Amino acid sequence: MKNLSFLRGLFLLQLLLLLNSCSPADEISSSEEFYSLNFTVDVDGNYQENFEEAFKNSYSGEEVTFPDGTWYFNDALLGTLSSDQKTGFQSVRMRGFGKITMNFDLSEGANTLTLSYAKFGRDRNSSFGVYFSTDGGATWTQSGSEVEVKNKSLQTTTFPVDQGGNVRFEIRKTDGSSERLNIDDIVVEPFSGVAAGPLVDISEDYESGSKGSYSAGVVDLPTGTWYLEEALLGTLDNDRKTGTRSVRIRDYGILQMNYDVVGATWVSFNHAVYGSDGACSWELQASEDSGTTWTTVGQTQNTTSTGLENITFTVDFSGDVRFRIVKLSGSGDRINIDDFTIGGTQDTSEEGGTGGGGTVVSGDVHFTMGNPSAAITDTNYPN
Repeated sequence: MKNLSFLRGLFLLQLLLLLNSCSPADEISSSEEFYSLNFTVDVDGNYQENFEEAFKNSYSGEEVTFPDGTWYFNDALLGTLSSDQKTGFQSVRMRGFGKITMNFDLSEGANTLTLSYAKFGRDRNSSFGVYFSTDGGATWTQSGSEVEVKNKSLQTTTFPVDQGGNVRFEIRKTDGSSERLNIDDIVVEPFSGVAAGPLVDISEDYESGSKGSYSAGVVDLPTGTWYLEEALLGTLDNDRKTGTRSVRIRDYGILQMNYDVVGATWVSFNHAVYGSDGACSWELQASEDSGTTWTTVGQTQNTTSTGLENITFTVDFSGDVRFRIVKLSGSGDRINIDDFTIGGTQDTSEEGGTGGGGTVVSGDVHFTMGNPSAAITDTNYPN
């Protein structure tokens, strides 16, 4: 009994010490916050997948489960051989028209996707492409261009995405050959911009503006502020127009919109010689750096008709862009421009104007119909 009492006392002493060890200092403060991350991220908050936490040693089509979700592998496996180029223990190996597809979405969108790639062992060159989907994998859009795999050591490349909201990715081997390639270390930077709005067309018919001289100046129009130099808004019978007025340009005249649009897929307008004037040459130019530098769109054009003719330029801009038309023939011959329209721009504002009943405008755009400013201007007697 004496030993039993001693053991009971020892047990009570141990229990007391255990309770004392759980002091308030060791408790978690109510002000501390815990965050649960749905995906593996790096120190910059970018989603990353290094393909280390799964197993697949055959090319058969099947789902592979990683900590962040499942991927579907077809003609692809996780390679661990010395010929597999990798940064850790394994990397993706693909052959034929192999592909790996995310079966889950990244809810924060994506600015870019970066990955590493290389040839497998001594295999010959092959190619791959990156695709993304914003509708749960129903449809896919290619990001950037296909990449040719030419090196047997890992190379890094980045693909533009610029998509807000849910997005998932698919990597496809595109050459279809038996040559193999490795893919490793995917990093997706979350989307940081404003999600793209619906595409709209911007149209200006110049009906609501007023400028009766060739002197340099600005004109406020529903689509925005335009700068005209050696150019005016003509209303005479000899001005070729679809309404009551159009732009008339002489010498090296400029017609310029002083704002940018976000993206453009085409530019269209009507043009004709003024009255019975001779032919005039000009070209369309575009700038993606707010007018600092310009590149020619298409070829130099020559206006010869006294009746309005329509011309359309196909372009491919996704960011801020502005355009200008540069009149190249500095003679006294004049041209008319009317119904200037930009297609496929993003609707980035809640309010927009129309050029005398044209399509709703949004975003920023600059158009210039050009003049190096070398001509002498007669502001008293426009002709």
